[in-house]
Amino acid sequence: MLGSSQTEILKTLLYAPEGVNIDGMSQKLGISRNATYQHVKTLERDGLIARHDVEKTKGRPGQTYRLTREGQATFTQSYSLIATLLIGAVKQDLGEGKLTALLENLGHSLAEGVKEDLASMPIADRVSRISEIMKSLGYETVLETDQETPETPPQIVAHHCIFHDVAEEHPEVCSMDLALLGSLSGCSVDHSECIVRGGGKCRFKFQTK
Repeated sequence: MLGSSQTEILKTLLYAPEGVNIDGMSQKLGISRNATYQHVKTLERDGLIARHDVEKTKGRPGQTYRLTREGQATFTQSYSLIATLLIGAVKQDLGEGKLTALLENLGHSLAEGVKEDLASMPIADRVSRISEIMKSLGYETVLETDQETPETPPQIVAHHCIFHDVAEEHPEVCSMDLALLGSLSGCSVDHSECIVRGGGKCRFKFQTK
């Protein structure tokens, strides 16, 4: 459980995405530099913040700290609860089939803003760009090539699902991801491995139509 000073450090970094150094955090919290350093090391150990070097015109690079994805997630837990309750209410009113259709429509709508920019790209470049878009949405993604069929488009492997808490109770949420990826890529998408279904990661394979 986070202490009050550690919570304040996370809040300070939340509002300073460019990063803050130890002295800045110490001043913000009104505690000693040494005490601040101890809290920072604990948060870093727990994966909630990470070091970031900033170049200086003279001398060594200055060291600041930024929130990690895990650190940002500490501020979104209430949103997961609200989303879970909301989707549950929609499913109860509309039924599973209509909920899935609604989520698919949302996925297609999300894709509309960038869809045309990707249409002219080779499929490998398109998938690479989609991976970057997913990162901007909060996913931790990497590209992998199937060694047995290297001629096929690369796969997107997500090590973190931004809807994990919601999808555990309502797996229909995955249909929004698939609609988004399918619409952006112009391919059919095979969700061959899924964190919610017990996989170690989410794996998306793109099959040209």
